[in-house]
Amino acid sequence: YMAETRGREATGICYIRNNTYIIEKQPIASSVFIKNVLPKHIEDIEEAKIAIGHTRYPTQGSPKDNNNNHPVDSENWILIHNGNVTAMPRLDHYKYKGEVDSEILVSSIEQYGVKEGLPYVERGSAAVALIDKRDLNSIYLWREASPIVIAYDSQSNTLFFASDQGFLERGLANRFLLFTSFQIRELPANLLIKITINRSVC
Repeated sequence: YMAETRGREATGICYIRNNTYIIEKQPIASSVFIKNVLPKHIEDIEEAKIAIGHTRYPTQGSPKDNNNNHPVDSENWILIHNGNVTAMPRLDHYKYKGEVDSEILVSSIEQYGVKEGLPYVERGSAAVALIDKRDLNSIYLWREASPIVIAYDSQSNTLFFASDQGFLERGLANRFLLFTSFQIRELPANLLIKITINRSVC
């Protein structure tokens, strides 16, 4: 809801439950999405082991074409992306679904792998969360110029992340008491983190 300030043109979610991924996205503001779309997913999201969300301010590709909205998915990957990579070249042999620049980043990851594909960001900015469809127990976080802030709650063994520290602080205010061991940190630039359920591996 708070991330609507980053873009009102589209909203989307993806969550993993029972070893299956569900993607729901529509060209509407998050406040409308939360009211009209989210209720049918909320019980499953509460039980999900991984859940991500995104609000979109379009740089390339009309939000009316849902292929341009996030999460963007390819054969093997599901991605949400904050920033723009409009200078990245499209791969000649890749079959793109839409026009959004984030899909170019996904195509690079499909071509070169996650570790080698992410650094292909050229003259742009990126903060991404990635889910590998072949490993639904993990999520990757990586950023270049755009921010990612993370917070870990040891009591619930849950990792939270957002593009803005204020989103985490306000969004989690009802979940945590004022004085806890809960701490927020910024993810270092160009560090790829893979978080696996019940353990974290860099």
